[in-house]
Amino acid sequence: MIAVIGAGRDADEATGELVNYAPPSFEGYWDNDEANAERMRDGAYWSGDLAYRDDAGFFYFAGRSVDWMQTYIFPGVCIPSLAAILSSLPGSSLSLTGADDIGPHYAQTLRAWREAFEARLPAVHALGYDEPFIRTWRLYLAFSEAAFAERTLGDHQLVFTRA
Repeated sequence: MIAVIGAGRDADEATGELVNYAPPSFEGYWDNDEANAERMRDGAYWSGDLAYRDDAGFFYFAGRSVDWMQTYIFPGVCIPSLAAILSSLPGSSLSLTGADDIGPHYAQTLRAWREAFEARLPAVHALGYDEPFIRTWRLYLAFSEAAFAERTLGDHQLVFTRA
């Protein structure tokens, strides 16, 4: 059974976390007790995906309850969208006076970082970093490079002045 759980109860028409109670769909993460404790509870796999179910029983993806980059790459950092930043301006003493889309250039920067990281793997190992650390950064750098190059992620340099 798959359910949408919100506020600790089945939230049929509301958005909640997608939970899979159907074994053996997922037995757990290999060699990662912390992730297993977080995701495998109450005899189910808690996906981290937010969804809602319509009257016909179809599920619709609505987002993520956990952001991988904010969990593993930038813990504790707020990464607001451009829309969120711009919508916060009315009523403030700031006005936007310049905006540059630097996303395509950032893809090139990420490629250079990835290549430098790969070229220095012996030094990374010498510093005591393990394979999960290396895989995490390979994934982040490669995914981000591709996402910025394809423009599914954006990066803007914004200039504000006091009104």
